Formats: sequence, C-alpha cells, structure tokens
Amino acid sequence: MANALDILGDLLNAGMTKSGNDRMRNVFGEKRQEGLGGFLDQIAKQLGGDSNGGRSNGGDSNGGSKGGSDFWENLSKMAQEAVKDPKGAVKDGNPLAIGGLGALAGAILGNPSGAAKGALGAGGLALLAMLAKSALRAKQSAGERQSFADLPLGLREPLNAAEQQELESRADLILHAMINAAKADGAIDQEELNRIVDRLEKTGADAAERAHVRDELRKPLDTNELVRAVHDEETGVQVYAASLLATEADTDAEREYLRNLAAGLHLRQPVVSYVHREFGMA
Repeated sequence: MANALDILGDLLNAGMTKSGNDRMRNVFGEKRQEGLGGFLDQIAKQLGGDSNGGRSNGGDSNGGSKGGSDFWENLSKMAQEAVKDPKGAVKDGNPLAIGGLGALAGAILGNPSGAAKGALGAGGLALLAMLAKSALRAKQSAGERQSFADLPLGLREPLNAAEQQELESRADLILHAMINAAKADGAIDQEELNRIVDRLEKTGADAAERAHVRDELRKPLDTNELVRAVHDEETGVQVYAASLLATEADTDAEREYLRNLAAGLHLRQPVVSYVHREFGMA
C-alpha cells in the first residue's frame, strides 16, 4: 500500500501547479511580505538578517538587493548543508537540519540532493504547521515567538508510535486536501491527469504511488468529507493552505471552492488573508 507521507513528498517535489513551489519559496525566501513571526524569523536572525531579507550587520537595512540576495544565498546554503550532512548540520546548530524542513527547503530552492520523499513530506507538514501557528498568532497575540522546544511533527522526529501514527494521519489528510483542490474547477481530464502522473514519475514516485494518486484524482469532488475530518482550527488552516498549493486559484470555480472551503472550516478572514499573503497571493 502506498505511504501517504511518501506521496505527499512526491507531490511537493513535483508541484501540482505551476505556482505551488513559488508559493513555498515565498514563505522560505526574501519575497515574503511578512515574516512568519517564529521559526523562519529565528533562522533569519541567525543568518544576521531580518525577516524580509535585510541585513542587521551593516548591510542594506531596507531589504535591498544586496541584503535580500545574501539572505537567499545563505538560506539556500543552509538547506543544502542540512540535506547533504544532516548529522553535521545538527551538530553545527543549523536549524534547517531539524526533521524534514531541510529536505523541503533544498528541493524548493532547487537543490533536492536526492532527499528522501518521506523527508520532503514531513517538511511540507512542518511548513504548513508553522504557517498555521503563525496565522493564528497573528490574530491572537502578534509578536509571540515559536520555541525550538515546542516544534510540530515534521520539524522533529516522532517520539513514539502514537506520534508516528499522527504524522501519517496528518499526511493523509493534507494529501486528500491537495487532491480534492485539484478537482475544484471540474473533473480532471485525461490530459491533465497524465501531466500530474508524469511529473510524479520524473520525481521518483513508484508505480503504487502513481496509481494511488491517479485513482484519487478520478474520484468525485468531496469537500464535505474533507471538512468533517478536520477537528480544530489549526488543522483547518493547514488544510486550506495545502489546498492553495494544489490550485492556481485563477478561475471562478477555484476561487469559489476556496471560499466554500474556508467557510466550511470556519476560518476567519484575517487568518485566510494571512495565509494568502505568506504565499505571495493577492
């Protein structure tokens, strides 16, 4: 049976839409309109810059091209080091070495280095978890910091079988959200289905994983089932954000789907707007 965490890694690596990886790059990189107010801001400070790519040590304090370029290059370097030598990166205190975020950052920044697909999936879950926590803090208590001692699964290894099961269940839910969103503008035709499956094959998805995605894409759109599987606001934000990675949101049908999804998940408009801004979307 195909593993949801591996398939999620495949989809994130392949990109279900042209804009999906750009949206993740926006969260990782210098183009973010607002810092995450937590983990990535701590990375920026460790690199000697602010959350917008400016330098705090005499560089371009306005986030100009020199500071932004330095931030991007340093973040990319840290990601490559974390993927190439995870043990050494942990020893050196490289925060991107934790869990799968380093693998995801390496892939998104164009340096996948053969990262395990499960690590990419875990990194995707970590990214969504951090984004959700930040979005909810933005409406509750701006400025609150994320502690390294309280990292979500994906940024750290599961401590026991229950946490491993939680990680896998979360991967299955996020995978369901992305595949459901891909159907938002109507039934997926054979050409589009083949395009997605071919992209998966090129990024290393095996036959069982490709067959699972193909079968799920052929099923009817079922947003009610997806919403019923979400039991808290933070998970709802993750499901909504994952859906944005799987759709261009450039047709009336897709925008209507996202509005209905947000309403069904009972997400407040400031939270939805925050997620859109972090992805670089209007």
